[in-house]
Amino acid sequence: TRGGYKLFWQLGITQRLRKAPFWKWSSRWFPVSLKATAALPSQAGPYVFVCHPHGIIGISPMTTFGTDATGFSETFPGVDVHLLGHSAIFRVPIFREWCLMHGHSTVDKSTCLHLLKAGRSIALAPGGAKESLECMPGTMRLYLK
Repeated sequence: TRGGYKLFWQLGITQRLRKAPFWKWSSRWFPVSLKATAALPSQAGPYVFVCHPHGIIGISPMTTFGTDATGFSETFPGVDVHLLGHSAIFRVPIFREWCLMHGHSTVDKSTCLHLLKAGRSIALAPGGAKESLECMPGTMRLYLK
């Protein structure tokens, strides 16, 4: 399941799920938008995207890289990206399947290398709970192992 369900990608199910109307609605509700500052030709990839700060839930990376609500596939055609998250997310029954159907996976070294070697781009959201507990206005802390 490195990078979600391969069969779902092959059959186009992952792409259809990512383009579902409710994701567009959620991107307007929060609001989340995508602004390209450089062209990313698909043949020059794969790419590593990093989203920080993202908050405790990670709405921005999920909406931008985990769905097509912000128009990622039109902005960067041919760049397939997998949102990678903490392994704890994938221990929750049913939610795990939902994430895998959308092409998400755990953010461990073997998954990153597997996807990058296969020519697939990845999106990471470093930090999370520890940073959110220590947040203060006017400061930004990033904890990396």
